[in-house]
Amino acid sequence: MSIDIIKLISEFSHKNITLPYALDILRGANTKNIRDAGHNNLSTYNSCNQLNKIDLERLICRLILDGYLQQEIVTHQQQSFETTAAYLRLGPKAHIILSNKMMDNIELVIRTEQSNIINDDKRKQQTPIEQLNEQCLNEIKKELKLIFGNTSHAMIIPERAIKEMVKLMPYVSS
Repeated sequence: MSIDIIKLISEFSHKNITLPYALDILRGANTKNIRDAGHNNLSTYNSCNQLNKIDLERLICRLILDGYLQQEIVTHQQQSFETTAAYLRLGPKAHIILSNKMMDNIELVIRTEQSNIINDDKRKQQTPIEQLNEQCLNEIKKELKLIFGNTSHAMIIPERAIKEMVKLMPYVSS
């Protein structure tokens, strides 16, 4: 699947493709835009239909973090306002895949929390620093929700990057 994702982005090397549009192509969405553009005829169309949309988005974010893909943030100036879009591009490691060399296996773990009891037990076992990190992460997510609304912040800031930022934040106020 990772190879299909990279091949799709390489086919758009001279065009702009957003994460949601890439997800639709990879999952085989039968939309008017995809049909009109002929993207339903691409070899990668419907190649990742076995993953749900969230897991496919996580896999793409992982490819970004690992350097196979990258996102370019572009601001478009309209008449009286600006819009910002994140376009997927090939990353520095993409040539490894495109030249048929081996790729590191990418493990995508899918976890679901069973109940609040498990979460409460987990919280009790956490160190004070881990509890502080979790609290900080939740606060950052609330702020991102305010900024991005219903739009997924993962298009701009992947979940893993947010968690890494939390680890680097100071533990005392200055």
